[in-house]
Amino acid sequence: MTEGDSTTRATLRPGLIHRAVGGEVFVLMADSTVHWLKNATAVALWRALEAGGGDGVDAEALVTALCDAFEVTPERAREDVRAFLSDLADKALVDLEHPARGPGGAD
Repeated sequence: MTEGDSTTRATLRPGLIHRAVGGEVFVLMADSTVHWLKNATAVALWRALEAGGGDGVDAEALVTALCDAFEVTPERAREDVRAFLSDLADKALVDLEHPARGPGGAD
């Protein structure tokens, strides 16, 4: 994550239906689009987001969750979290708030 991204807060979008099957997660959107999270890192991050509920989760908490679950450096975990959140935001699965810049990252 670049400077300032550690305060990013991610919240799962309302209305998503998600189910864990084995070590994978399937996410169904309102328009019937299905997203398949199949690697252990993505599943661990999704579960951390799910645990955050409507309050969301700080990006740094996701970094800590990855470091706790896998043998990964904080720097690598930050890169993975940034990429994961960016991908989920692009797919309209999460809302991101950057407190320093306001909702959606606007200055």
